[in-house]
Amino acid sequence: MTEYNGSQHQSPEEDLEHLKSTAKSEAKALNELIKDEAFAYLRDKREVAAGGLSRAASSLRDGANSDNAAFNAVTMPVADVIEQSARRLQTIEPEAAVVRVREVASANPAAFALGAAAIGFLAARFLSASTPNSEFNQEELSND
Repeated sequence: MTEYNGSQHQSPEEDLEHLKSTAKSEAKALNELIKDEAFAYLRDKREVAAGGLSRAASSLRDGANSDNAAFNAVTMPVADVIEQSARRLQTIEPEAAVVRVREVASANPAAFALGAAAIGFLAARFLSASTPNSEFNQEELSND
C-alpha cells in the first residue's frame, strides 16, 4: 500500500471514492437534521396559527352576541368554520401535509403552478401594501 497525499488508500481513485461516500453520508445527515428542524418549526407555527384562529372565532362570537339578528346569522357560521379550521390545523402533521402537497402537485402540475403563482402574487401585494412607500424609498436611499 502506497501512501498517497496522506491517505491510506491504494490510489487517488480510491481516495476520491472514499471522499464521495463521506460527502454523501454527511449531506444525508445534514438533510435529515434540516428536515427535522423545519418540521419542528412548522409544528410550532401551526400552534400559533391555530391559536390565532381560535381567538378570531371567539371574537366573532362575542360580536355576534349583539341584538342584530342579521349580523348574528352571518357571523356565527363564519365563527364555526374558523373554529373548525383551527381544530383541523392542530391535527395536521407537517410531514403528511408535505406528502399531500407533493401528490396534488404531481397529479395537477398546471393547477399547482397556477396556485403557487397566485399565492406569490398575493403575498407580494400584501407585503408591498404593508410597507409605506416613503419608508421604502428612505431605506433605498440610505443604502446608496
